[in-house]
Amino acid sequence: RSNPSLFPSLVKRGIRRVQVLSLRRGLRDIMRGIPNLVSLNLCGCYNVNDVDLGHAFTTELPHLTVLNLSLCKQITDTSLARLSQFLKNLEVLELGGCTNVTNTGLLLVAWGLKRLRSLNLRSCKHITDYG
Repeated sequence: RSNPSLFPSLVKRGIRRVQVLSLRRGLRDIMRGIPNLVSLNLCGCYNVNDVDLGHAFTTELPHLTVLNLSLCKQITDTSLARLSQFLKNLEVLELGGCTNVTNTGLLLVAWGLKRLRSLNLRSCKHITDYG
């Protein structure tokens, strides 16, 4: 169970990078509790899905520049639309192994994430040369 009282302590200590090893309902609490977060690593959080990201990213997060969603196999283009809307300053996006992402999602990323300088699409089997 997430503990929102933990977040003020992390913020006070200047924690700005978080790697999530296991996740149930806490992603929304993390995003709200650490608003100055610059890096979020969700690599291998297989249960993360579009609904989770939809609840987590509801306002702009201007400080978040690095997001690793590698091997989050349940996310789709719906999540990429959300990221493109609320993470305008994202510079690094890791999507390796996100097998449900398509060319449409890639187009959303291209339109919405103007500051993106690194994009990993390794093993995204629905991304084609047309993407």
